[in-house]
Amino acid sequence: MLANIPLPPAPPVMPLYIVSGVCILLGAALLLWGRSSGRVFLTFAAAGAGAACAQTITSLTNFPYVWIVGAVSALTAGLLVFLFIRLLWALILSALVGIVALVIVQWPGIAKLAAPPDWTSNSLASFGDWVFAIAHYYADWIVALVQGSLLPLLLMVALPMFVILLVALLLPKAATILASSLVGSVCIIAGAVGLIWAVRPPWFSTATEQIKVLGIIAGVLVLMGLVLQGRSEFKAIAKAKEKEAEKKKEQAAPAGEAKQAKK
Repeated sequence: MLANIPLPPAPPVMPLYIVSGVCILLGAALLLWGRSSGRVFLTFAAAGAGAACAQTITSLTNFPYVWIVGAVSALTAGLLVFLFIRLLWALILSALVGIVALVIVQWPGIAKLAAPPDWTSNSLASFGDWVFAIAHYYADWIVALVQGSLLPLLLMVALPMFVILLVALLLPKAATILASSLVGSVCIIAGAVGLIWAVRPPWFSTATEQIKVLGIIAGVLVLMGLVLQGRSEFKAIAKAKEKEAEKKKEQAAPAGEAKQAKK
């Protein structure tokens, strides 16, 4: 059961402040300009995440030069995101749809999480260690939900994910707008909850228990992102059509002058 999966300890407080603030700024930027500048935002975010995990990577590989590992991991993560941004948006959108479908399908059987540990204690060496720990926790969470009902979940979760992935690859601009709005809203909410965690640790449990409230806020933010970015996209399409019409007129004008000169 989910209640038996131990939660990781609290992350270091100062990195929590920094990451929460970055999440809020990144989320706001994606909501407003994800369609046009999402590649740049995610590239820098991936590079920062790669650099933040340098200490953890060196501890796993026993390589002594942290700054070299940080530079290589930051460059590699940023370059991969920059080159495969369309595929990344499609995968993100598909994964978000899969997570929502999984929670909806398994909601009746989801057990209440165990009481959180003492958030003031921290037994991890770095923020990168905590990132790996929280990723491991959510991986165990997904495995626990999947066990015992693999075939129904393949039909109700994997199939929608595959369909969304294909549609997102065929309509990259629409997928970018939708995915950036979703990711932006998640980043803003995660950053806000992280700041609550850092400033008032006892409030963290109360904030995370308000799933419905967080869901409503996320929905409003997603709708805002879709409206703002959709409006910008329609304006860009209209300007492109105007420029194309002007070019056609300019090309037609010399042809008409040439015909008059022949006459």
